[in-house]
Amino acid sequence: MIQPLNTHSIQTLGCVNGPGLRMVVFCKGCPLSCAYCHNPDTRSGKGGTPLPLEDFVHRLKRSRPYLGKKGGVTFSGGEPLAQAAQLIPFLQHAKDQGVHTAIDTAGLTLTDSVKAAVALSDLVLLDVKHADKAGFHQLTKGNLEQTLGFLDFCVLIAKPVWIRQVIVPGITMNEQQINLLADLLDEDNRRRVIQRIELLPFHRTADHKYEKMGWEFPLSQTPAADPEEVNVLARVLVGRGFPVPAVTTTLQPTVLGIAGT
Repeated sequence: MIQPLNTHSIQTLGCVNGPGLRMVVFCKGCPLSCAYCHNPDTRSGKGGTPLPLEDFVHRLKRSRPYLGKKGGVTFSGGEPLAQAAQLIPFLQHAKDQGVHTAIDTAGLTLTDSVKAAVALSDLVLLDVKHADKAGFHQLTKGNLEQTLGFLDFCVLIAKPVWIRQVIVPGITMNEQQINLLADLLDEDNRRRVIQRIELLPFHRTADHKYEKMGWEFPLSQTPAADPEEVNVLARVLVGRGFPVPAVTTTLQPTVLGIAGT
């Protein structure tokens, strides 16, 4: 019997979770405790909405006309690979229908189910939370080496990757951290699967979620990131030879990149 995915919500016309317009399935559950988490209501694996495969099939069929040739479906969260075994039939169905699939993940584990899910996907959106091991743990309570090991698996199977990092004033918003990120991505043939790097400005749009949940927001005194300052860091990566789209708002990169400028 195919198990349903435990979901938080589904966005039908997402435009910042992979190429083109996308159906975005936000899964419940995440083992990290990121200080800047903008979806704290997805962190717990409890209390979600079951999404049976047949419902996904119906939703995807209904959305196909809007997705076009460049769009597809992205599984985000939360951490979708926390439900890797349940995710596999959903990825397989999309693949059978010729729909582009992406997994938005922090790459925290490499079980057989995770490897199978990644192999079925067309694209991995890999969130490298911080390029310094101690900084990564302080920010997320997680382990940077797990994320890098996941990236190395993507290299092994030649899986296309978009690297993403949230740029937070006082935490990741500095040139030293960005150069360290470039150093990590230059190691062990990692560059050959990296199609682009997205620097995502930290924003305060999730404040109301923390208030509603009765949680204290760990970065309550941290201002939103200035897109122009983020673009300065993006140009550092461009100077290192990485394709990086320019940032024009606090929420999303532009379609036209600054790579090569």
